[in-house]
Amino acid sequence: MQININIKNYWLKHKKFTSLWILLFSVLVIVYVVVKASVTSFTHDESYTYLHYVHISFMKIISYNPAVLNNHILNSLLINYFELLFGNSELALRAPNIIALIIYLLFTFLLLKDLKQILTLSIFILMFSNPYLLDFFGLARGYGLSIGFMMMSLYYLIQIFKEDNQRNQILFNVGAFLSVLSNFALINYYVAALITYNIIKLLDFIVNPDNVNKKYNILRINKFHIISVVFFIVVLYEPFRKILKLDLISVGGNTGFIADTVGFLIRKTFYYTPISGTTIEILKIVVLLPVLISLLIIIINILKSNKEFINNNKTLLIVTFILLLISFETVIQHHLFQNNYLIGRFALFLYPLFILNIGFLLKYFLSKRYKYVTKSIAIVLTVLWLFNLSLNVSLKSYEKWGYEMDTKKAFKTLLTYHEDNNLPKSDVKLGINWLFEPTINFYRSVWEIDWILPADRNGLKESDNYCYTFREELKPQILQDSEIIFKSKNIGTILLKNEKK
Repeated sequence: MQININIKNYWLKHKKFTSLWILLFSVLVIVYVVVKASVTSFTHDESYTYLHYVHISFMKIISYNPAVLNNHILNSLLINYFELLFGNSELALRAPNIIALIIYLLFTFLLLKDLKQILTLSIFILMFSNPYLLDFFGLARGYGLSIGFMMMSLYYLIQIFKEDNQRNQILFNVGAFLSVLSNFALINYYVAALITYNIIKLLDFIVNPDNVNKKYNILRINKFHIISVVFFIVVLYEPFRKILKLDLISVGGNTGFIADTVGFLIRKTFYYTPISGTTIEILKIVVLLPVLISLLIIIINILKSNKEFINNNKTLLIVTFILLLISFETVIQHHLFQNNYLIGRFALFLYPLFILNIGFLLKYFLSKRYKYVTKSIAIVLTVLWLFNLSLNVSLKSYEKWGYEMDTKKAFKTLLTYHEDNNLPKSDVKLGINWLFEPTINFYRSVWEIDWILPADRNGLKESDNYCYTFREELKPQILQDSEIIFKSKNIGTILLKNEKK
């Protein structure tokens, strides 16, 4: 009796210790994302969203009018409301995704807390230590929101198999709905999750001896899901109709799921760190091997009707099936509808699923004879991921929009220069490279600078009072005839005053 009490106390002590480490890491990550969201310039896509969708009516946002993939519906709505409550600073407009990061970390912890402590901590670290993933929790886009709500949905899907009640069913569907409303690519997750739910339910039915004389009632077990799917169709019919009609899905790859989706995820995980083509090919095998091993183990145990395995490893089954089904869905969509394979930020929601697959597979091996090997793998992966993160921590810019690093600073410098020199504040024209148009107009709008004309995408003209573009685009004569007001060493941009004006 005394031994059992000591073991229990030891376990609780170490669990509390692990939880404190997870809390510490979570706070550090949130602080990092908040600081970066506060100090970095708004970016092209964020600015375009703010200028074109945030201030239109609720019904126009929901009905996808105008129909452009840049309009991530939930993100556009939340920016609108957060601006009303907290103003239009970068932090206020990016706050919904920072909240999504908290949701992501919370449900990640809830998914992992019942693993052995070394695995809980290691996999938790892997789940956040992707610099490309962290970028999107600090941007006013829909990607961070979609991943946060996907994690919520996945957690309640798993909870259904622990306690199949109305609450878990509803919250699974609510999380899925909010994730799709944030990023339409997550419809692949929702379809895969529904199919997986039915597969696991069927497996439970088959291996349970008490069900020998019972019928498998597919309608009964899908009652809440059917209601949810109908709601999905009602709300999302119009956006999806417009996307298909206007053939808006043009971003992505055409080679294959492994080459495009997995390959791009690997490249983006390494952020600014250069990796060779050979390394990427090796890493593709490393990424896919756990999924294939998981599938092999699952198939063997299903063929054996191993009830104990199915009951004790449902998380492994669920994550593996969802990953495989998403890959099948994208391949089918490519061949039937010529949709491109998901790449980059569009495929980012797969990253946590791949990591969870590794985590739950390691949990399975940890329960076997491979305790030390399993722990060693977890520790090595953790060290490598943290090292990669340390190489790519940056408070200056976001990888996808590095060229926006100094846009805010350049525009503020222009305003200060114009003010200090008492120049006329009327119809001032700033010529730019088209990439900077949304962000220049964003700051012009939120700072209420009406004496500068709206920036356009028509390139540089002799009539421009100022010019902001990449130095390499300017002819030597223009540099000679103009006053340099600001130049960026980081990205090679330059702000000039046209002396002829």
